[in-house]
Amino acid sequence: MNCSSVMPFSLGQAFTTSGRISAASSGHVLIVFIFGFLSVAVLNVNNMRDIENDRASGQRTLVVRLGLKKALHYHALLTWIPFFLLCSFAIDAFESPWRWLALLGFVPIGIHAYRIQREEGQIPLDPELKRVALGTFSTALLYSLGLILA
Repeated sequence: MNCSSVMPFSLGQAFTTSGRISAASSGHVLIVFIFGFLSVAVLNVNNMRDIENDRASGQRTLVVRLGLKKALHYHALLTWIPFFLLCSFAIDAFESPWRWLALLGFVPIGIHAYRIQREEGQIPLDPELKRVALGTFSTALLYSLGLILA
């Protein structure tokens, strides 16, 4: 499932809770993109980890097509765009400081993004896969907690 397939559900949820779709619904769309990017980042690390096996077996994943160097640039976009979108969302919908809670989930993702770029992908990717997956999960959990507490 990608961002475009989840978006109608997000807007549908906005409609059922408020009875209308308005400019405020754009926040729901923004959140869909944030967690969509992070989910694709998890998949991208998995594909970077498996690049040699995929290439040898003839699978043409995006990482195989791009090559590791360009896949790392793509991965940087997948990890940093959601960070800036979440900051934008927190500033735009600043009803409570609890909105910033989700940014704590980006700590392991930021560490991951720094390490994988610094080492140019030449590090064991199993721990990095775990780090980005748990960071994505904790960001979603902290985002939800921030909504409850706000």
